[in-house]
Amino acid sequence: MNDEKRIHAAYPVYDSDGRYSKFAGVSACSLLRNTAAPVTLHLLHNRAFPEESRQKFRELTDRCGQEIRFYDMDARFPGEMAALRQEVPAVALDEGRVGMFYRLFLTALLPPEVHRCLYLDADTVVALDIAELWREATGESGLAAVPESAMSYGAGYTARSGAKKYICDAGLVRYEDYFNAGVLLLDLDRLRQQPRLFPAGIAFLREHPQCEFLDQDILNYLFAGKYHKLPERYNTLVDQEVLVRRRNETGPRIYHYASRILGVDLGNAYNALFFRYFCRSPWCDEDSFRRIFDAAGLAQRRAQMAAQQVLRLMAGKERAFFSRRQNEAALSRLFGRRRQELFLTADDADSLDRLQAAMREGDGARFFLLFVSSYEAVASLLTAAGFTEGEDFLDGMELLAEEQGGYLRGDLFIRQL
Repeated sequence: MNDEKRIHAAYPVYDSDGRYSKFAGVSACSLLRNTAAPVTLHLLHNRAFPEESRQKFRELTDRCGQEIRFYDMDARFPGEMAALRQEVPAVALDEGRVGMFYRLFLTALLPPEVHRCLYLDADTVVALDIAELWREATGESGLAAVPESAMSYGAGYTARSGAKKYICDAGLVRYEDYFNAGVLLLDLDRLRQQPRLFPAGIAFLREHPQCEFLDQDILNYLFAGKYHKLPERYNTLVDQEVLVRRRNETGPRIYHYASRILGVDLGNAYNALFFRYFCRSPWCDEDSFRRIFDAAGLAQRRAQMAAQQVLRLMAGKERAFFSRRQNEAALSRLFGRRRQELFLTADDADSLDRLQAAMREGDGARFFLLFVSSYEAVASLLTAAGFTEGEDFLDGMELLAEEQGGYLRGDLFIRQL
């Protein structure tokens, strides 16, 4: 595993039912199919990671003649995982965000004979030979990344991306230095000489609970201004290509499908790129196609439900909104929100308690539109508390157009693959 030509690439996968693994699997498939050099994949996962998913990753690397190592993060770092769940409110709201923090453990996790490592988010597709990125410098800091200013952020409101960032507005990091942490090149030897990232990160979030991007904000606070800046082709955001640059062509780049931008329209070059590698991966099987057809009916039912609830709102129910504070002005404009209509912020661990209290207080006279990325988790909690989807609340993102940050219809299919 320590031969000089070998490339090491790490992926985080927080998955308990096998549905999320396919994204990391497709990314890993694209990386291995386009790279001639020997590669070892390092898969960082939660305790409940399914054995079926583990076998599919093994099948993938066996097909490509490459290696893979698995790391149960709950078993290796039990104290740190418990502290994360206890001290970071956003994790309490959405358990799936635990996986975001796995990258902070790479220096302690990987053996000392691994001197360098690539980190890639699961929602990427590698459409180039990863050796090109592997050969890039990391600089004195030991970390290389693509600055977000190179990705054309800030081109108008979208509920998905959210251009404003607390860490920049507060003057902690200059906007032009802020980087996206979805693709990183790490010099582990240099980083091992520095204090461990996780304790420093938790202390930072404790002092700055307003941070929304959690581990990414941690890394920016620690490295912005001294990291090595990489070209944008190593982390190209697909939503910016589609919604801002209006492009529909792919090239030798690493594409980052953040913000639920992936759909099933194969006339879209970026969707076609994802499915090219999905179909070459072990995740493409008879069950995946059955789930796609099942999802077609679900999509139709959800669209009908959304339309019905809009009509109910027009019949006189008072609307109420639940989203991040940074979205308040934009959503108020989009929906013509009246002064007396309630807007609850979804920015801290107490927000769900406030939401339920407001729903009880309304006694059925209010209809809540929820604009949150973790809608399924929130809907489950509200249903358990006695509220009814479609009568008391609705996924507001389904009422937004794509250019406003709404879900692509294909998102319902992708989640079912």
